[in-house]
Amino acid sequence: SKDLHEASYTSDHLLMSKKMADLSIRVKKIKESLIAKNQTTLYLQELLNKIETSLKQAMEKEGLSQKKALQVSFLNITRVSQGFEIGNYRTFYCPENKELWIQRSWLVKNPIRPKSRCGVLVN
Repeated sequence: SKDLHEASYTSDHLLMSKKMADLSIRVKKIKESLIAKNQTTLYLQELLNKIETSLKQAMEKEGLSQKKALQVSFLNITRVSQGFEIGNYRTFYCPENKELWIQRSWLVKNPIRPKSRCGVLVN
């Protein structure tokens, strides 16, 4: 999601489309692998399903509808990061629009509203 976050933040729509498709494929493969190895929980399966669905919706839409679908994707990616060890990420929240996302840098980079500085570090 790091690459999709960066593409969203920079509003590079062509790169966003590619990264959404790449992430969708990766989520599907991870989900299949975890299920095959019997290493998943219902909660994790539900989160991965939500990420998959919202990415698909985002790829099919544009503008505000796409942003809303991406907001759901980032929210569920953040939930995965909170419940499972996925690396060194920081969680940010924008109370104004109830947006939640993870990123590596300390500087607020809201991927849903890139021109907004709305976002506070929550952990």
